Amino acid sequence: MKVKRVYLEFPSDVTEKPVVYHLVKNYDLMINILKAEITPKEEGRMLLEISGDNTKLVDGLNMIRKLGIKIGNIEE
Repeated sequence: MKVKRVYLEFPSDVTEKPVVYHLVKNYDLMINILKAEITPKEEGRMLLEISGDNTKLVDGLNMIRKLGIKIGNIEE
């Protein structure tokens, strides 16, 4: 199992989408929300610890990128 901390920056058009839900449901990842500041229709930020199978983790992060969310690595 791989564990990764990532910092996400959401554009205003994505803040109301269920991003964390899709990571859990579609990629079988475990999410620990360490910090979040999200306001509907405004930009948002989130610090997550994501754990799961390495391939699924990479696929989940790629899905996030396709939504226009910027990802910054904190640690691995």
